[in-house]
Amino acid sequence: MSYIIVYEDKTTFIGGNPDDSKWNLIDKPIAKWEYKLGKQTVIFEGYEAYNHVVERFQIMGQKPGQNGICGIILMVKMANQVHKVMFNFRTAKVTQELVELGKEYRGKPHSGWKKGIIGKKPTVKII
Repeated sequence: MSYIIVYEDKTTFIGGNPDDSKWNLIDKPIAKWEYKLGKQTVIFEGYEAYNHVVERFQIMGQKPGQNGICGIILMVKMANQVHKVMFNFRTAKVTQELVELGKEYRGKPHSGWKKGIIGKKPTVKII
């Protein structure tokens, strides 16, 4: 799994681990976000804001803090809607969902949105 973020000034950040939150430290508007999920690539471009959630599970019998990743939710915002692309690591399936802003994660708002560059026609491509 890897991802590439292209910023407004055309600089990029390349990450490989969903736990790598260094991209959150970069305070530049995002122009494009490309994420490799299994055999598929998800490309977001032209959105108002970008975010993600890493979902985990606790391994029975392990020490607290030892857990695995079961899913990742990529989110983009435009006006009062959030387009979610979800990847389930157990099934290797990608699903999509449109939800109302403020109900984007388990029916509640999620913090950590990064500013984007609004394009003429925001797009989500799954290839």
